[in-house]
Amino acid sequence: MQKRHAPAAVNVADITALYGRKSMATQVLASAEVEAAAQSYIDSQRRTKSLEVEQEAFKFQILQALGEADTLIGLDGAPLCTWKK
Repeated sequence: MQKRHAPAAVNVADITALYGRKSMATQVLASAEVEAAAQSYIDSQRRTKSLEVEQEAFKFQILQALGEADTLIGLDGAPLCTWKK
């Protein structure tokens, strides 16, 4: 008889499958490496949100300029982008 062991997790989906979607009300002390990863993750979430706000402002400006048109042309006459509605 052999014992079954789950393979090592390699991505977030594996972790979710291994431990489930609900967490237990306990705490784990982070290593220095995991603490740095947590800080980097939080920082990247903040940057992502900031970029989304900036992107939405650019999108508004482009769509406002396009009006009912679907192609934005640069000053050199070349297409910059298209927007299908």
